[in-house]
Amino acid sequence: MGKLTLQQLESHLWESANILRGSIDSSDYKNYIFGLLFLKRLSDVFIETAKEIEREENDDYGWYDRDEHQFFVPERARWTHIQVQTNDIGNSINIAFEALEEENPSLVGVLANIDFNDKDKLPDKLLLQLIQHFSSIDLSNGNLSEPDMLGRAYEYLIKKFADDAGKKGGEFYTPTKVVELIVNLIKPEEGMRICDPTVGSGGMLIQSVDYIKSQGADPRNLSLHGQERNLSTWAICKMNLLLHGLSDHRIEREDTIRQPKLLGDDKELLLYDRVIANPPFSLKNWGHEEVETDEYGRFLFGLPPTDRGDYAFVQHMYSALNARGKAGIVLPLGALSRGKPSGKTMRMGSEGIIRKGLIEDDAVEAVISLPDNIFYGDVAIPAAILILTKHKEAEKVGKVIFIDGSRNYKTGKGQNFIGEQDIDTIVKCFDDFEDKEGICSIVSNIRLRDEGYNLHVGRYVNPIVNVEPVELNNMYREVSKSEGTFVTEVQKFMDNLDKLNSKISVQNTSNKWPEKNLRDFFKEVSIKNKDDADLPVLSVTKNNGIMLASERFNKQVHSDDTSGYKVIKDGQFVYDPMLLWTGAIGVQNVVDVGLVSPAYYVLECLDDDMSIYFKSIMQTKLMVERYKSRSEGTNQRRRKVQIDDFLDIKIPIPPEEILTDLIKYLKLKEQTTTNLKKYLSDLNALSAGLMDNFVVGNITLKNESKK
Repeated sequence: MGKLTLQQLESHLWESANILRGSIDSSDYKNYIFGLLFLKRLSDVFIETAKEIEREENDDYGWYDRDEHQFFVPERARWTHIQVQTNDIGNSINIAFEALEEENPSLVGVLANIDFNDKDKLPDKLLLQLIQHFSSIDLSNGNLSEPDMLGRAYEYLIKKFADDAGKKGGEFYTPTKVVELIVNLIKPEEGMRICDPTVGSGGMLIQSVDYIKSQGADPRNLSLHGQERNLSTWAICKMNLLLHGLSDHRIEREDTIRQPKLLGDDKELLLYDRVIANPPFSLKNWGHEEVETDEYGRFLFGLPPTDRGDYAFVQHMYSALNARGKAGIVLPLGALSRGKPSGKTMRMGSEGIIRKGLIEDDAVEAVISLPDNIFYGDVAIPAAILILTKHKEAEKVGKVIFIDGSRNYKTGKGQNFIGEQDIDTIVKCFDDFEDKEGICSIVSNIRLRDEGYNLHVGRYVNPIVNVEPVELNNMYREVSKSEGTFVTEVQKFMDNLDKLNSKISVQNTSNKWPEKNLRDFFKEVSIKNKDDADLPVLSVTKNNGIMLASERFNKQVHSDDTSGYKVIKDGQFVYDPMLLWTGAIGVQNVVDVGLVSPAYYVLECLDDDMSIYFKSIMQTKLMVERYKSRSEGTNQRRRKVQIDDFLDIKIPIPPEEILTDLIKYLKLKEQTTTNLKKYLSDLNALSAGLMDNFVVGNITLKNESKK
């Protein structure tokens, strides 16, 4: 059998998550899988080393001599002991973790906080399945097909768990390409001391090591430091570094602002060559009261607002730089301009005052805007990278480079990402430090003062807009054509309306049309989405009919898992049982095939000609009142119409001679509306094309012919 490949390992590890899926919340089961992976790895390497000593030296001291191992694994913590347990398995795993921490001081607190002894979440049957799954792979060094494979697989898992956790994923993971960009901007070197004060799962420290390796330098004499307040995330970071072979690190656990732990013997902040971080965006409860008298002298330029902690982290990191240090920090875009001078007095807010201090200290080297929707959590919040320095090269003194990176991205499923070429473009702009139209601009600190110390990139970099000259004559002909079609259809519609009007009159009357149940014309359709079907999600509204959920809520679908959603095709009806009483029912004409919530009911009309009649009456006053009468519940938010009750609703059916003319009228009305939309669309396109070309100077006057 060949050695274990990275792809095989990643697939196997992700399958372990599928074993736990459904029993434990997706934001929690990462801790259990990381813990078992770490335990299995340490056990396999320990046994491998002991057997190698036994084979080469014909001696068994490898089983008990602690000096022969990076991590000593006592017998009760070895996988061979764990895998034979059939009862009280969770307690056996907890004991194994405790034993590992007792024998290895560097692991204290890393494993013991993971509790496997919760039989409601983790019954023996489930744990037995999980243990058997891990037992089927050998994680010893000799069985790995490439070095650092465990570390890379661990990073893969962290990303997958961040994808799965959605908003919570942003608490422990920054997209790898964003980290790669920052590392390439601050360029760490061998022998440096590097810190991430909001370290999360440790990805920024690891990518700093990878960068140094890529430059052909030796990362072994690096000092890697970090601090993380969340216990489980701190443990994930420690395991991540260890699985990458980075045992010489210092990761403290506590709140960086309230209780900085990366201190020297003199209890002052340790100073670093490079600081890199993605602190929480605009943290409300960041510790304003606790640091009003800060003993570490971090807030040189003032305290940030009580409800926005961005510049608390910025000033902490700036204070932690040595005389030639550099920092790369991710910030929400709004933090670059909040607190600017405003009002009659042009008074500056606290964040503006802090920016003023940083600029006047010549600390700001670069500001790079990032694409929208590239982070986990608050994906809609645009962000930027702030590069601070304590020492500028001569040509950069008194200047800041602004780089527009917001247009450099690739589109992914539910999230954008930065590609290698995008990173290269931004880094080249930063390194060249020169104006490039539409991409980057060098701005003096004097101008920044005149601009109220506003660091918003869009203020200094105007994008280049390339507009291809349009053939206005062709567009004009298209408008004329659609106008002619529309006029013809309007005439047909009006002729038909005249005929219908001659047959009917509108007046109060006691006459009622015959009625039938909706079930005579409709059947329920319930087709569940397949896991691999990437279809748009639709929502039913009272006033706007059916629309894309992303447009209605201005955000992505709540969950990437739409396997339980219902498929709906063009022309099918759908209603929201909780809001039907408000008129939340419609016909799907948005996309060819889409998805709707599993709580919705999808119906298909059995008569194509009658479908347009039902479409026209389903939100009339009469029908809405009948929906209300069928709604059952104790209050408005709980009023519900089940499918059988809906299908029992009666609808009026006009006599055949009237219904035929009515359906013809409705079809012509629909066609006329479609043609009107086409005409208006063509007219708008002509106008937009004209103005797009006008503002960029593509419009010129034709030479008049000589008389």
